[in-house]
Amino acid sequence: MIQDTLILIALAILCVVLTWLLIQVLRAANIQRRWYKGWAELAARHGMTHNSGYSRSLLTGMYRGRILQVIGTYRSGIGIKLATNNYANNNLLMKSTGATPRPWETAEEQFKRGFIIESRTAEFSDKLFANPALKQRLAPLASQSGLTITLHGEELSLTAPRLIYDPNELRAYFEALSDLATAIEAIRPVPIIHAPGVPLEHS
Repeated sequence: MIQDTLILIALAILCVVLTWLLIQVLRAANIQRRWYKGWAELAARHGMTHNSGYSRSLLTGMYRGRILQVIGTYRSGIGIKLATNNYANNNLLMKSTGATPRPWETAEEQFKRGFIIESRTAEFSDKLFANPALKQRLAPLASQSGLTITLHGEELSLTAPRLIYDPNELRAYFEALSDLATAIEAIRPVPIIHAPGVPLEHS
């Protein structure tokens, strides 16, 4: 009697495990289907190249006149790289706090509360985010926990732990990053003008 009970319990546990595995397989297949369809649609819409594997996809091409590369994986989420001209030779690090948007706050308030920003000089970041329209564009990204935007050399990148397969949502990320790249390119170093007859100092 006890042996029969143990067998029934074991079979019940096995059924639960198999059901869970089946759900995971079906879920992964659904994500894969939506992922492939969404990225393929975006690639076709903007003339990009789409290479898709089971657990990794790559999207490459031009977007608003800049070289764009997007890598997506099940485990790591997405990584977007955009070429830009960093005339000021500065760097930038933006980390989202994952702050939930508040209905009564403005986009500027959401941006300020939702991002931790670091740069080589405060002057650079002050100039960069002086435009309210740019902060309004970037503010929705602040609610994405774990999202990071970095500027290093001539590369502007965004990483997010969540895999995005909706083409319109992914395009919104492209737009935000492109607007940021435009603002970065608008900042140029001030040329040093020497008065005539004044010798240059050498260190």
